[in-house]
Amino acid sequence: MGRQAISVDLCIHFAQLNSTLSASSPAATLRLRVFTAHLESSRDGADYRKAQLRQVWSKMSLLESATSKFASTELQHIPQASIFCGDLNLRDSEVRELGGLPNGISDVWEASGSRPELRVTWDPVRNSNAGRFSKYVPKKSQSQGCRYDRMYWCGKRLRAVDFGLHGLERVPRCSCFPSDHWGILGRFVAS
Repeated sequence: MGRQAISVDLCIHFAQLNSTLSASSPAATLRLRVFTAHLESSRDGADYRKAQLRQVWSKMSLLESATSKFASTELQHIPQASIFCGDLNLRDSEVRELGGLPNGISDVWEASGSRPELRVTWDPVRNSNAGRFSKYVPKKSQSQGCRYDRMYWCGKRLRAVDFGLHGLERVPRCSCFPSDHWGILGRFVAS
């Protein structure tokens, strides 16, 4: 359907944020590539979605292997870590079918403790936007929703410390939520 991942490279200068770091210290700068995508939707799009996911995971893994292969002088422009997040429309079974997460890539929700109350990002019972456009609406007693929105990271200089959901309240003076999915937010510590 023409859904491609996009990315942006960021250079974070910690010396400007933390006066105790020297600007010449190797730890003073982190080069980070952030990917996002809205992967193929619906159960019928599973094969295409898995191919899209495999492609981004491959790019993340290549960055990770590049940082361990080259000398630090050759790495001036290569990102040292990467994050991939978005509406991936992903099912747990599809990750298993791909053989699980590739070595070096981690799931932020899992690494942050897999809190059950933060698992579901598309919830047609609690979020009327999701229920409005879905044929699938579970009963209140059933498991609610799916974890379609995910965040992965790769790179030894990052460690996930928190994962949260956003957009859980209706927009003031409107009768709807900001989206049919809850927003996701990951917090990391860099070294």
